[in-house]
Amino acid sequence: MSAQTIRVLTGDDTGLYKIVDAAKKQVLQRFGAQRTGRNIERMCWARHVGIDADGAFVYAALRNGHVECRSVTDGVLLKSHGFEIKTPGCAGLAELGDGKVVTCTRNGLVQLFQKGKKSTTQEVLTAGEKISRMRLLSSTSLSKNPIVATGGDEEMLKLWDLSTAQPTWKARNVPNDKLDLRVPVYVRDLDFIPKSTTAKLVTGTAYHQIRLYDTKASQRPVWTIKPTDRAVCSVLALSDGHTIVSGDGAGDTYMVDIRNSTIVGKLKGVGGAVTCLQQSDDGKYLASASLDRFVRVYSTASRTLVNKVYVKQRLRACLFFPDQDGSEPADDAEDEDDDEVWDLLAKRDSDGVGEGVDNGETAGAGMKRRAEAEKIKKKSKKKR
Repeated sequence: MSAQTIRVLTGDDTGLYKIVDAAKKQVLQRFGAQRTGRNIERMCWARHVGIDADGAFVYAALRNGHVECRSVTDGVLLKSHGFEIKTPGCAGLAELGDGKVVTCTRNGLVQLFQKGKKSTTQEVLTAGEKISRMRLLSSTSLSKNPIVATGGDEEMLKLWDLSTAQPTWKARNVPNDKLDLRVPVYVRDLDFIPKSTTAKLVTGTAYHQIRLYDTKASQRPVWTIKPTDRAVCSVLALSDGHTIVSGDGAGDTYMVDIRNSTIVGKLKGVGGAVTCLQQSDDGKYLASASLDRFVRVYSTASRTLVNKVYVKQRLRACLFFPDQDGSEPADDAEDEDDDEVWDLLAKRDSDGVGEGVDNGETAGAGMKRRAEAEKIKKKSKKKR
């Protein structure tokens, strides 16, 4: 087991990057600068810069409006690959290839950065006024007509063709409720379903819904479920093409089969709002970053917790390294004790969790809660 590594890159609220080895439960490396406004909001691999023997490079969008590129080998900042977005707050960041990077601000401004002899930043389109999320259709990422999806607060789900700056598809709201009142719209996160013959998308809303859209079948969702009574913060479509994962504002993380809209399992142990979900390239692992300051890695096949690592700061983004190797590490008995402690605290605090729709995020009880957990662990050890 010592040869195995499950490396995850994390970005937090203070501007620090950390390379975590989940197999060994270690923080291998940290870099970046802790300053006001340097909150890391989105990250993506800078594949056109290079992934080779010297290491990988990553793009990160910061809350102050800067997008920076760093080497994860030594943390060196590549100033020639950095740029600024006009308004702070990033709803989406993706690499198109050939030195192009697309970003979307929370005010809906979609920009295209072109790296070359003379780097340029071009305003492509305005997707809306209150955009929460933008995603790139990965199958078109290297084509001549890249497609992005956007959604937000009273912003319906839309598909945009970046080459023409025009919408190619727009969702319709669901019918009025039983009182004939309009159903409010608030898309918190979205993702494209892989291995689909048509463009299918899944969305998570601030009003507790998970919705599946088939752009060839209808403008309205194919189905809607409510797995939780809290805002859905993150959704991820797995590479098998029929499973999605959702995380809410209290850490409840569910796996849903889109073929029959049923919940097939729950990933246990998360104690704060799920801010990011990522799957490894080989499809074996799922990483969860949350406001309880833990990054957790699960097995996608068995839904069991492989390991978790405490990183001290509240997490906003995470990425799997593209080179992972083989089998799962052995279980740790101490981890089981930790899980029992956190479960007890979660049950005790569950009555205090609100149902507000402002942002759906709670960080647990923070450091105070962790201190209480340590006290409980010490008492249990003394009894033994």
